[in-house]
Amino acid sequence: MLVDISNVLDKDYFEEELNIDLNEKIFDLDNYITIKYPIKIDIIISKSLNNILFKLKCKLNYEAVCSRCLELYDGSFSIASEGNIVYRKNDEEFEENSLILRDKSVNLDEFLYQEIASSIPMKFLCREDCKGLCKKCGINLNNKNCECDKQSYDLRFEKLKDLTFD
Repeated sequence: MLVDISNVLDKDYFEEELNIDLNEKIFDLDNYITIKYPIKIDIIISKSLNNILFKLKCKLNYEAVCSRCLELYDGSFSIASEGNIVYRKNDEEFEENSLILRDKSVNLDEFLYQEIASSIPMKFLCREDCKGLCKKCGINLNNKNCECDKQSYDLRFEKLKDLTFD
């Protein structure tokens, strides 16, 4: 997604706030998570002399499978980032949180992808106190209590109980 910032470049001191609705599917995160579109992006671009800065905020709504109870649920997370907008010449090094200015516009796709990929939760939980599934019968303990024996033992050794010694 290209964002035109030509009106910022023409002035010595300037600040502009852009509100963007990203509708195109630019993120493919396999089967872990389904991002719901549009993604609301707020970006403030400011310039003072030769420095061009940006502040980016966005909130993503998604659908995922809970890691404990395996139920499908809706969730959201927010991203806030800031950095510089820089002119890049050839293979010149630049800071990590930088957007590259080309033809009076910046491309947010790669930057957003990196920010979203690093902000996705490591474990998806439908809620913090999710009880998960019963280890023995597999019932969702959030919806119903099971009648299984709650004795703490490792199910991998279940067959050893049948073992008899002569």
